[in-house]
Amino acid sequence: MSIIDSVERAPHHFYNEKVTCLLGKGLRESGALNPEGRIKALSTLRRFANLLKQANASHVRCVATAAVRAAEDGPAFCEEVQLRCGIEVEVIDGLQEADLAAKGVLWSNYRADGIVCDIGGSSLEFCELDNGKIGQQATTPLGALTLMESQSPDALISTELKRVSKQIQANGRPFYLVGGGWRALLKADLVRNQYPLSILHNYQTTQSSLQDTSQWIAGFNDTSEMAKVCGISKARADILTYIAKLPRAFKTHFAPSNYHVSAYGLREGAAACITQTDLDADPLFRGASQYDYQLSRFPGFGEVLHEFLYPLFDTLPNWEQRIAHCAALLHDINWQIHPDYRAQASFNWPLQTSLLGITHKERLFLGLALTFRYGAKSRDVEKRTSASLLSAEEMTNAKVVGRALRFGAMLSLGEQYSLGQLAVDETTLRWQFPATTFETLSGSVVETRLNAVAKALGKSVKIVLT
Repeated sequence: MSIIDSVERAPHHFYNEKVTCLLGKGLRESGALNPEGRIKALSTLRRFANLLKQANASHVRCVATAAVRAAEDGPAFCEEVQLRCGIEVEVIDGLQEADLAAKGVLWSNYRADGIVCDIGGSSLEFCELDNGKIGQQATTPLGALTLMESQSPDALISTELKRVSKQIQANGRPFYLVGGGWRALLKADLVRNQYPLSILHNYQTTQSSLQDTSQWIAGFNDTSEMAKVCGISKARADILTYIAKLPRAFKTHFAPSNYHVSAYGLREGAAACITQTDLDADPLFRGASQYDYQLSRFPGFGEVLHEFLYPLFDTLPNWEQRIAHCAALLHDINWQIHPDYRAQASFNWPLQTSLLGITHKERLFLGLALTFRYGAKSRDVEKRTSASLLSAEEMTNAKVVGRALRFGAMLSLGEQYSLGQLAVDETTLRWQFPATTFETLSGSVVETRLNAVAKALGKSVKIVLT
């Protein structure tokens, strides 16, 4: 269950709880829902109904997928949920499932271009994304439980993917992986690779790495041991051997360029009441603007600051310019933290918050920029980022952004007047403003921070009064 605090472009999970019930266990043989899973699901839904009541949820949507739609007693189960829990169950078909999973992916990766692949217990769905637009969809019975219970999982996978490959045009594009089974497999990949961040959402990996991880998984004698090493549940660990068969088959039928984990999927897609226009908007800026207005002393000044500093950023790569803009919006959100800890808190903040539309590399760049905004020393930053995903040049650019923010942030306490104009040439950083505002804008500390920006750029400073 997920309680979303809003359905705007940058939503937050007000409450989030996942329970594995295994409703589809034994379904292929019995034709009915797993009795133990059914009891657990009803108990879980009663609890969820009580939490929703406490939260005063304004809109509730309960979606049932492959196991319930395929089971003979699926309709009876839905009636029982309605009677005991007061929740109406909406049973969706496979293509609707694919569509909702894709919408969930787009909540975070708003210009995703590739194939959404959503795995559940009883089905596996595919959906094309063309630069943020939803395209062709397909559904298969290749769920994790289905593979576990099949006598010939490899043959079943081959048959289904051969069929789907005629519908879904992968063309070597990325795969966006949705579902708890995928998250468990990619978490194992992350652990095996000793990845420097513990964030799973937007983690990226390769076909070769997943093949190595599959062999690594097979080397464990006990799935309990594997679950402990990887930090996943025993139930997830039990199915990894079967899920690991899928990427090997994907290589044959789709040749994905790489794989991305999406923690946003069907649940978020089911909650989305936003239009395609909303989905086309950048969720990073929506989210950063929300934090600006919630946490900054002077909401809205970040945009003024970005406009003033933009001449320092316009030669950066496009993705760095985007993160620099975001950093300007967020430059003041940690003002209430003790001064001795602001730099450290600012580095950690992008790694710990639920910003959408941002990659791991971009999170690190943003963290470094905000760290330098609060006066961090280069040697301290290098200690924190020795295993980072950033190159030396990218770290230098983050320093430029952060020191520029540190300089610009002290020029105004929210008053909306001109901060002058900045310009950069091959040798010089020039700051030009009217002589009448010299005493208003300039000062020894201001000039010290301007010199720090120039040093990061490798330039000299020139102040021009007009």
